[in-house]
Amino acid sequence: MQETFFTSKEAAEIIGCTLRQLQYWRERGVIVPVISDPGTGRSIYYSKSNLLELAAMSYWLSVGLSKVFVERDRVEGVILLPENLFYNTTAPGVVILLNRLKPLNRKGEFLLINAADYFVKGDPKNILTQEGIKAVDEVYRNWETREKLSKVVKLEELREADYNLSPSQFVDVSDKVVHRSIEDILTDLAVAPDF
Repeated sequence: MQETFFTSKEAAEIIGCTLRQLQYWRERGVIVPVISDPGTGRSIYYSKSNLLELAAMSYWLSVGLSKVFVERDRVEGVILLPENLFYNTTAPGVVILLNRLKPLNRKGEFLLINAADYFVKGDPKNILTQEGIKAVDEVYRNWETREKLSKVVKLEELREADYNLSPSQFVDVSDKVVHRSIEDILTDLAVAPDF
């Protein structure tokens, strides 16, 4: 089955927000479309999981929920689960951990966990792996930042991100490509022998 993608205009219509709001979130890195080539809006496409994040963000902003819960330090963490775990939707699951009595050592901190890659293909639904369950349990119990899985963020970071609690905003699970600077390349070329 091929995944469906949506243009910015389609995404805005489905979510009920403006194109400008989408652009603002995209430019700030709040919601990162799955396909975003430089140029016009025609090269920007959102996946179903992007739409879920957009819908949650739009709703939370409309009711001020995210801001209120974050500022009152009622959110302990958010866990992003893999896509296609539940019946009636292929969207990823999201678990919001609320705690009005957070331990003192966790005050003003929030644990964001991106467990989206911890699954095996099932028929008809994906299955969360035991490795994933164990990893989530470990980072929660140890309250730790772990590369490609979790990040403990401070209140100020969430304020700067417009109270976006999406783990994919803070925890990158992709393999980053490191590019050399033009200056380094030119320096190496200048000293390289001629063939």
